[in-house]
Amino acid sequence: MTTPIEQDVDVPLRLEPVLGRQERGRGRSSRLVAVGLVSFVVVGIVLGTVFEDGGPPLPASVADANAPSAAPGSSGSTQTTRRPTPTRVPLATPLPTMEILGGQIPTERRLVYANGLQVLDLATGTLVLPERAWEDAVLPLGDDQLVCACVVRGVAANGNPTPPSPLLRFGRFDLSGAPIVERDLLTIEGVVPAPGMDEGFNLVAALSADRRSLFVLASARIPPVWTVELHQVDVETGDLIGTTALDSIPVDLEEPDPSASPRPPGSTPDGIHAWATWLAAAPDGRTVFAAWQLSEVRDENWTSDVREWMIPILDGSPGTPTMLAPEARLKPNGWCVSQPRFLDAELLVQVWTSPEGQSPGTIYYVRQVAASGEAGAELAIPGDNGGGYYPTTPVFDPARRAVLIWETLRHTLTRVGVDDGRIDESSVPESMLAGDGRSVRGWPGADSGLVVSPDGLRLYALGIRSSGGESDRSTGVWVFDADTLALLDHWEPRALLMSLAVSTDGRFVYAAGASGLDVEGRQNPWPASVTVYDAISGEIQVVYGAVGRDIWLSFPSWP
Repeated sequence: MTTPIEQDVDVPLRLEPVLGRQERGRGRSSRLVAVGLVSFVVVGIVLGTVFEDGGPPLPASVADANAPSAAPGSSGSTQTTRRPTPTRVPLATPLPTMEILGGQIPTERRLVYANGLQVLDLATGTLVLPERAWEDAVLPLGDDQLVCACVVRGVAANGNPTPPSPLLRFGRFDLSGAPIVERDLLTIEGVVPAPGMDEGFNLVAALSADRRSLFVLASARIPPVWTVELHQVDVETGDLIGTTALDSIPVDLEEPDPSASPRPPGSTPDGIHAWATWLAAAPDGRTVFAAWQLSEVRDENWTSDVREWMIPILDGSPGTPTMLAPEARLKPNGWCVSQPRFLDAELLVQVWTSPEGQSPGTIYYVRQVAASGEAGAELAIPGDNGGGYYPTTPVFDPARRAVLIWETLRHTLTRVGVDDGRIDESSVPESMLAGDGRSVRGWPGADSGLVVSPDGLRLYALGIRSSGGESDRSTGVWVFDADTLALLDHWEPRALLMSLAVSTDGRFVYAAGASGLDVEGRQNPWPASVTVYDAISGEIQVVYGAVGRDIWLSFPSWP
């Protein structure tokens, strides 16, 4: 099936931005994000026009009115010291290209999704655009390096309709795009695409906690079967350390007909389609979790299933996999709100939900699986899906052994202890919110909608609410104490905020604004923007109002 390639190769780095994959396995497979990165030299900063403040009076401090004293032992960084800059009157014209309001300008570069994975220079608010194309799964390695499991796809030529077999290539490179290590690993021979459905090959990747190994879960359609394998690659050298086969299933349907739910008419070919969906490595490096999504399709009717394994890493390479029993796997109709993650060497957790619901008043569940493959307790979390919509962001808190769930519409923060099942909840007072918290007018949610400060003391969350515009409006940034969940502060938005990140040093909070909509959710020709807040006071330091047009700008949530 796969042929190892021993020699190193020296080829130009080719990168191309493509849209990120949906977490659900149903539907057509999408190619994973590829990164194109080139050096960018800042030769000067042109200051934009600073608007006069025409906004409403500044409300009373949220921290003074609602927050208790900082929890014992916590630092004073949880206390609000200065008030944020008030919102300007929404205008039909976009924000200025650069509007400096404070005395601090960040200098770091961050990876962002902007019609593909790119680099955002926070000193200037400009994107470092890709120049070349590669198909790949890219992960940050640290020290301004990236690592990828890259798929090189051949092109049919000379009248031959069958393209050459895809090639799996390892790559490590810096943010400028300069290759550090490149090595061809495997040729996936015999792959046959399913027309209009998938390319017959897909993969996901994960790094070990020590960043020394890259794990690659690869799914291939090689009639008469689909196969799935786990590969382990040495990050330093690019050598293929080991491979283990997990499973194989037929490509064609078997009788009798599957019991399935109807789907709208389309051109989906009948058969079995498979996607590598999740991969996670335990922090001690001894276990890898892998998941494979399967769909049987007949006459546009779909029946879905998932297969999952725990794979031991023995003597530095993958061992014999253990398939999880049905009671330990994700429910076939489950929709994952989060990627799975090991909280420690022995426990994997994941947040999921179900379109049908499992119990009254509950839509979220924290699933637990032991590294041995045994099912743990499944914790039900109360919630309100706003009429079938799930604008939710989960965050894992290994230090507190908890999962945090932020419901963007309800403005409710829930913490679930994975050991004792304890549920703590904090909500923004309804008196501070206007509009209907259950009405969603074309807003796709906030991603990332909840982030944690590097010191683990603060939580920053994005809220959305109904408005009179074509989309819902942003309610701004809500700041919580990570220990007590007390609401500390509220920062008004300058744009329709859709994604958050915290600077590496914890000094700034970055908020990405939507393109094509203004701060009130009205259709306006605004480019995507980034607002830089002081992480403690909430004062806006700089607004980059023209990061890019016709792009979907967001900050990735790396495992």
